Amino acid sequence: MNGFEKSGIFPVNGAAVIQKVKEKKKSLLAVDNPALSSLLPRETRFKDAREVTRHLKRNYREGFSSPTRQSFGVLEDVICEAVVLNSFAEEHIQSRLDRIAASNNKRNKRKKVMPSGKYINSITVKQVRESLNALTKKDRGDELCCQCRNLK
Repeated sequence: MNGFEKSGIFPVNGAAVIQKVKEKKKSLLAVDNPALSSLLPRETRFKDAREVTRHLKRNYREGFSSPTRQSFGVLEDVICEAVVLNSFAEEHIQSRLDRIAASNNKRNKRKKVMPSGKYINSITVKQVRESLNALTKKDRGDELCCQCRNLK
């Protein structure tokens, strides 16, 4: 053990390791480019498209020919379907995240220590200390007997 202490290996000092992990984490977070987020579509893209089609239908439908008016009806149907599908997808993702969080919380609940006094097998801290003291006294007595035998 002295050799490890002299070389600096023991006791273990994790400060350098933690510092390197923090630096690596900072470098990973710095990779996030703001230009990438601008390339993603907006969350409200389907709702915005629905509002645009409603605006066109209200204000300009009268000036278009009948085939164009029919196309506006088809466009409105497609956009409404896209809005509904998008809302279903968002609800599914949210419910999945909720289920994952609930299962993680259940796992954490199982790891808690049971309080003493409610279960047959549970013991108090006082009982643990008493048993430890009894065992150490017994071990000391056995050790003394063994040493006495070795002296003879």
